[in-house]
Amino acid sequence: MFLFPPDTNQVRWPSKSGWRTSVWRTLLLEKLKTPAGFTIAVFLGLVIAWFLGRSTPEDSLIIMIGLLSVPVAMISFLFPVKGLIMVLIIGFFVELGKQVVPELPFGVMIDAMVLILAGGVLYRIAVSRSWTFLAHPVSALALAWICYCGLEFLNPWSRAEWGWLYAFRSIAGWWGILFVSLFAMRKYRQMISLHRIWIACSFIAACYGLVQWWAGPTDRELDWILSSPRFFSLIYHDGGIHSFSIFGSPGALGIISSLNVVFVLILTFRRGGTTGRKLIGSVLSLIFFLSLLASGSRIGLFLLPVGLLIYSILSLRLVPIILSALLLSCWAAIQVIPVKQPLVEEIRQLSNPIHTIGFQVRSQNQAWVQPFIQDHPIGAGLGTTAGLGKRFAPDIWLSQFPPDSAYIRLALETGWIGLGIFLTLLGLILVTGVKALFRSGSTRQKNTIEAYLCFCLMVIIASTFQQLFTQLPVGIMFILISGSLVTMAQQATLR
Repeated sequence: MFLFPPDTNQVRWPSKSGWRTSVWRTLLLEKLKTPAGFTIAVFLGLVIAWFLGRSTPEDSLIIMIGLLSVPVAMISFLFPVKGLIMVLIIGFFVELGKQVVPELPFGVMIDAMVLILAGGVLYRIAVSRSWTFLAHPVSALALAWICYCGLEFLNPWSRAEWGWLYAFRSIAGWWGILFVSLFAMRKYRQMISLHRIWIACSFIAACYGLVQWWAGPTDRELDWILSSPRFFSLIYHDGGIHSFSIFGSPGALGIISSLNVVFVLILTFRRGGTTGRKLIGSVLSLIFFLSLLASGSRIGLFLLPVGLLIYSILSLRLVPIILSALLLSCWAAIQVIPVKQPLVEEIRQLSNPIHTIGFQVRSQNQAWVQPFIQDHPIGAGLGTTAGLGKRFAPDIWLSQFPPDSAYIRLALETGWIGLGIFLTLLGLILVTGVKALFRSGSTRQKNTIEAYLCFCLMVIIASTFQQLFTQLPVGIMFILISGSLVTMAQQATLR
């Protein structure tokens, strides 16, 4: 009796096999490449097309999601790497789905996929009885962080039990992805496939962001923007609409574009890279840079030189140093040219952020809550701030407080003890990545580790102003990259 299909097609199937063997042979090995299989596929395709043709776009999307849920669940359970890639892809289009069909629980769908992934991994572990992939300090500390957040349910200051449940579900699910990646993604080519999928989805988002910039939003997008004052305030600035592409805000597009400019430059301009690869990398980087400008994101504009500076320090190569110097020259020129343009004004404000209204408000808010953080070492409990706080604990003052920074929110909800555990976890991930960089013997793998380290550092820095660790799809990619760094460090140690 077996549950998982064989790894190769070179299998001698018995003449009288059970129904499970027949199913695996028909679906996975033969892939319906038989007359009966073609007949079934055509019939199902016609039936689905008829139903979709008679439905509204919203109903069609619901039908498609329902039809795809079963095969996606099976693939996630049987093939964890493919499941992780699908989670990443879905993370890109969740906000777009919320705009089209807001009543669908997309967050619950991702949590369900992670639960199915974890179930498949646990089954494989039960069969192989191998726990070696967890033999690393990052795994132990991530598990400690999950347990600490679970114990926050007993926090005597907490007054949002349902808020704790929602917040803990996200924390356990997201960091559970780390354990799935540590078990499943053991090969370097799997990691390459992961970041190629990330770049491809980001490219689609960037191109659509440029279309929004040049042609304006569609009628459906305008209705969505005008449906809430919050959306309107995020997207409408300085007399114009900033591009948000398939995401929920221009800031998300700007941060992802900024991350990808640096990410693509590192991966394509490596030592020994071909001219064609460098040309493709240059075009991609230009498109991501233009989408960054279209978003008008200040944090994205700030992250770009920071990322190039990080890469210059890690690699000590001429290309990032020249690009950093070029950006510095452009920044200096913008400070003196007599041009009144919204994007130029935002870049000028980046040179002196202390005097901006947003920076002053954040500083005042953080100074206001510091006594509370110092007096509450375990915080006020998960789900007591931001959206969850307003939903489940509207009667406490923390629910009305805008944390902005991911670290301020952690300090308020889990206390300075929880913040210390989380920062230690982040530091350990970075140290592990640096060890992998120096121990790796492959030039290409060193280049990949440099790109991953820059990505992680940029996310950690940007989380000072945003809550990126729980933002889709950046948070998922951060977890997957962290797992890849741990895996490469383990393999480099064994050599």
